[in-house]
Amino acid sequence: MKHLLIIGALLMSGCAQMFPARYHEISPGVYLLESSGNVFVSAETLKNKIEKRAAELCGKDSYTYKEDDNFNVAESKSYTNGQEISAPYIVLTKTVQCNEQS
Repeated sequence: MKHLLIIGALLMSGCAQMFPARYHEISPGVYLLESSGNVFVSAETLKNKIEKRAAELCGKDSYTYKEDDNFNVAESKSYTNGQEISAPYIVLTKTVQCNEQS
């Protein structure tokens, strides 16, 4: 039974890779973009999600990054039948500024 719970947690943590990058507008035309995935996701996949969201918000090739990549490894904890199950995941955060359109 314990192994089934662990396998289920691992399978569910893989679903996070299907979601697009999230964003928050921190000032007009400046966005904080965040993409995440499980420990098996590549840095290139996370960067592609960020690029796609930046293009949707600002237009293709109409933005610049204000800072370098910020990679973090976090851990999601859940409890089942009194047992703690931890699943690590990776988060990439970038700040993007839309270029002014002429």
